[in-house]
Amino acid sequence: MVADEYAYIGRDNIIRRVLLIDGNALSVAQKAAITKVTVKIGTHCLDTTVSEDPIEYSDGTVEIQVGLIPTIKKGMYTAEVTAFDATMPNGKAWGSFTVYVDHWESCE
Repeated sequence: MVADEYAYIGRDNIIRRVLLIDGNALSVAQKAAITKVTVKIGTHCLDTTVSEDPIEYSDGTVEIQVGLIPTIKKGMYTAEVTAFDATMPNGKAWGSFTVYVDHWESCE
């Protein structure tokens, strides 16, 4: 299986995913209406309303730093994105993608 994205344990690499509806960007109103985004990666659940989580949502884009999840291990994961707003209090299943997490050696 080929991964859609790659992340490295302990590294600051950012995965950016733009939320789309039927292949189109969200309207300004739709972007502003989203109150929370969660991404489940394996057993890890990242939440944009939890300040310690390495995830942010802004202007229709979700940014995730998978390598900074404290207990993430090397391997292939499915990342499932859910978005919430006043009309979707139980969340809308927005889609999924695969992430391969690996070690990255460097001279530090």
